[in-house]
Amino acid sequence: GSYFVQSHLKCTGASAAMVSMQVPVKHRAWYSVYVLGVSQGSSDIAVNVRTGNGDKAFVLDQAQFYNTWTFVGSYIMEAETGGLVQFSVGAGQSFSLDAVWVTEHMVLDVEDDEHREFIGDWRKSTSVGFFHRNYYHDNNEDQGNKRVRFFFDLEEEGVYQIEMSSPTSGPGSRRKVFVDVKDSQSEWTKIVDQNIESTADNVFAEELGYFVLV
Repeated sequence: GSYFVQSHLKCTGASAAMVSMQVPVKHRAWYSVYVLGVSQGSSDIAVNVRTGNGDKAFVLDQAQFYNTWTFVGSYIMEAETGGLVQFSVGAGQSFSLDAVWVTEHMVLDVEDDEHREFIGDWRKSTSVGFFHRNYYHDNNEDQGNKRVRFFFDLEEEGVYQIEMSSPTSGPGSRRKVFVDVKDSQSEWTKIVDQNIESTADNVFAEELGYFVLV
């Protein structure tokens, strides 16, 4: 399901300001969090997302999420507590916030044995940024012969957006990774370039596209 918390908040003044927005959810699951701003202010906004697994803090440039939904991460949220999204600015700064959007999604993690199969020898690591608990790499060996397969069941036929999240450490990463998306009737191939600059948490999400899956 999807959840909106809308408030059209505007904070400005000589003192520092903080706004907290509680996000209710109906059941425990992975949720993506997006924020929508309504001004093109020049000040940075400190954002903190609090769930039952702890806090994640980072800084957003107001100009980046003006009049557009900006992704601020994926989190496990519990039915009773949900999540808390906090925004704060320093003294003399201002910001305008329209809404927070939280949407449930399916996450297939490399630690999920029921939905993942390794072909070849893969090594577990936590040396650079990663999603959830860890990540796996091919140890720079036997390129082209190793595979990782993720498989899942769908409740209904439809158009689905698929993204891939992986660590990146810049030039040392594999430049071309071939990703195949298959269902019972069709197959698509996407080439992902992992040789990119690291983000703040050394993780990047690659949108593979929208697919009609049956």
